[in-house]
Amino acid sequence: MMSVLIPHWRLTFAAGLFAVSIVLVYFSPDDNDLLETTGDAIESAHRYVNDVVRGDNPRLDEVILTTGDGKHHFEPVPSLSVARDDVGYEEILKLPYVIREPVDAHFAEPKDRLQLMTLESRSDYYVLTFGVRISPYDRGVIKRDGEPMVVAVAIRYFRMKSDSWFKTASRKIANLWFLPEILRRRGSRGSWYLIDFGYTYNLRQFFDWGRENASRLRAQTEKNSDQAVEDWKSFLAREGHWKELTVAAKASVEKCNHWSEVTVNHQLRSATKVLALSEDEC
Repeated sequence: MMSVLIPHWRLTFAAGLFAVSIVLVYFSPDDNDLLETTGDAIESAHRYVNDVVRGDNPRLDEVILTTGDGKHHFEPVPSLSVARDDVGYEEILKLPYVIREPVDAHFAEPKDRLQLMTLESRSDYYVLTFGVRISPYDRGVIKRDGEPMVVAVAIRYFRMKSDSWFKTASRKIANLWFLPEILRRRGSRGSWYLIDFGYTYNLRQFFDWGRENASRLRAQTEKNSDQAVEDWKSFLAREGHWKELTVAAKASVEKCNHWSEVTVNHQLRSATKVLALSEDEC
């Protein structure tokens, strides 16, 4: 049997390449700040707000650092199949869209369901407040007798202490300077954790309210629909109704412009007051 001889220069080259790789990994950092950004804070807040809205207890147990009085233990929102078995398929179909759709859409991506209302930061803490929309395709916010579904979360960026040599080596490899950012993001030793949260109500409480008030809500929906039809007929019957519609649209734009100006000034004053405080007064 003939043996295959590897040329000496190839062995030398492989050994040199291995040695260079070891040196690069050794001097590569085992951490980076690629996840410590406002964008990543918002993305993490999206997930945690969605956990509160859904009542995902196992997920909240994993990410919350202060359990407080156990307020994160909810009854989870039922799936539609469970809901249909619970209150009857026909009853579910009779529920108004604004009650049925939020439960039906609760598996949608969180970023498609949430409307960021406020964001404040101090040091490595962020507090974000979101309104929860009816569905990914409806910009209306879920409301329970006029009360909107709102969730606020406080999150903080933590760097974990030194762990196993394998994880450290993995982060060093991920942090090699020539790798793309999407890979180097895996070399971060830190992550955003949930510190505290508050909410008006979640999907399970909303669904239970809808079930308990189904008859009243159906009657109110029918009344509103009939009134909307009558208003539309009355509008079409008026002379110059299209001009009236144009004037209304223009007034709406002016109203939004005014809101933008007032809100900018309000947030400017609020931010100035907050940033004027020292870090010790957090």
